[in-house]
Amino acid sequence: MRNQFLFLRLKTPESKPLIQVSKSLVIATIRQWISEFCVCNYREYQYLAIELADKNLKKFSFEDIIFLKQFLV
Repeated sequence: MRNQFLFLRLKTPESKPLIQVSKSLVIATIRQWISEFCVCNYREYQYLAIELADKNLKKFSFEDIIFLKQFLV
């Protein structure tokens, strides 16, 4: 992802509370967050979408994985 997106300069610890909150959310909300973060122009949002998907992987069904496929570059 290097040099493909603008750099917002947010540090990883700033996204940790959002990741913790996501663990108690329903999958529809997580999917919505991932889709919104994936269309942002800043690299940190792309990383956050990836981390949200990674930390909530056990919740995903096969249909959710197909949904995530659209965001692969």
